[in-house]
Amino acid sequence: MAERRNGGWWRPGHGGLMLTTWWVAVVAATVVMATPQMALAQIQNSLPPPCDSEIYCHGELLKTVQMAELHNDSKYFVDMPLKNSPNDTLRAFQELMDRTQNNPSKEDVSNFVPRTLRNRGASLYRGSPTTGRLSEYP
Repeated sequence: MAERRNGGWWRPGHGGLMLTTWWVAVVAATVVMATPQMALAQIQNSLPPPCDSEIYCHGELLKTVQMAELHNDSKYFVDMPLKNSPNDTLRAFQELMDRTQNNPSKEDVSNFVPRTLRNRGASLYRGSPTTGRLSEYP
């Protein structure tokens, strides 16, 4: 059985192990802090991405554009509609990556984006109150 001596705990018969209150608190805090963080990391690694778009939600294209920091607002890119199908856009991106040995410059990315995506808000439609017809903004 441990007994209290000189501000710590002394456990006879175990090599004279003395644990201070401070040391016990540090070990307890580490266990309490590490466990939720490890559990959260496990949960996050097992979850699917928030959406299935390899362009707007996850994947190399999104990572490459965001890392190039083309815009001050990190959400700007995801508000830009595609000019072509997702497959065509991903194919064009793969061609860019192949041409640059998977290391495109900021200029390469800055040229790629306007070729494959429309300006932010370009998918808005305007309507005619007299005809009721909708047309896409250019």
